[in-house]
Amino acid sequence: MKRSLQIIIILLAAGQFSSCSSSEEKPEEAKTHQEVKEEAKETPDAHLPNDGFLTAMNELKGIEKHFVQGDLKRYRSLLKYHGNEDYKKVDDFLPALDVEIVFLEIKELDARNGFIKFETPTVDCVDEMAYWQKANGTHLIGKTQVCCTMFCEGEIAFQSYDPDSGIYSNLESSDVIVDLDLITADLLEQQKNGGIDHQFVLPQNGLNLQHCIGDACVELNWSNGIFKLKD
Repeated sequence: MKRSLQIIIILLAAGQFSSCSSSEEKPEEAKTHQEVKEEAKETPDAHLPNDGFLTAMNELKGIEKHFVQGDLKRYRSLLKYHGNEDYKKVDDFLPALDVEIVFLEIKELDARNGFIKFETPTVDCVDEMAYWQKANGTHLIGKTQVCCTMFCEGEIAFQSYDPDSGIYSNLESSDVIVDLDLITADLLEQQKNGGIDHQFVLPQNGLNLQHCIGDACVELNWSNGIFKLKD
């Protein structure tokens, strides 16, 4: 009888020890500083301060919204252009993301006509952006860049924006400027004798684009989302 009781006590003790061992949680390994920074870069929205930067960016309208497009560095440039001291809060926050900090400098902003001009201090280029509203309510956004060395050479790119979904999509320039092949052929012909200044000019007033080679410019007529050379 005593031997049976000893066996039962031993088995009960062993069961308690096994239960304690299986329920014990392994302590979570501490994350390194680099891992924390990597997470911040991958999900920056989750690390935004409570000052409402994300909300404020989402509430932007028109050309200011299209300029920022959820980019905190661009939002900082916009705040500073308007003389809003909150740009200093962005300065305090950005180093935590471990991102390269090069701020655009806004030179001109015409919110009423949907036009903005800005520069990157480290390069000899000027950027402009404008947008048009199509009949279906979506926006066409045009972006030009002119960079100057011996000659000034310009490029143009387009995006579409759907206000209902809040989605931006890149577009092929040839789908927007239907006569782009003719414009390119004319430029190549005039470049046979050497370099020449050329650029696209966005409208600050009106709707039409211009393409200029040297001092000669041709107008591209707006037609609900596409541009065509005048007949």
